[in-house]
Amino acid sequence: MSSNVALDTFTASEWTDEFQSFVRKLPTFYALNASAIQYFWTNEPAVHQRYRQLELHSRQLLGKARRIVNKLFGLSKRCRTQPKIAMLRER
Repeated sequence: MSSNVALDTFTASEWTDEFQSFVRKLPTFYALNASAIQYFWTNEPAVHQRYRQLELHSRQLLGKARRIVNKLFGLSKRCRTQPKIAMLRER
């Protein structure tokens, strides 16, 4: 049996390297409650840096999506016939 069961439940591609490193550093010789995990989480700077990067990126994407939606809405108000919008398929 693996010493770190939590890492075995997901594939490696689903977690970032920073998070995998964090989980590996957790002690495995005793059960952890939420406050213990929170303590280890606050002392892991790589995870926090990655989280800030993802948060910034998601804000940028949200802003871009809002601008596109507002532009489409503004254009559709000026048209007599509503535009036909074709969504691209996932690759």
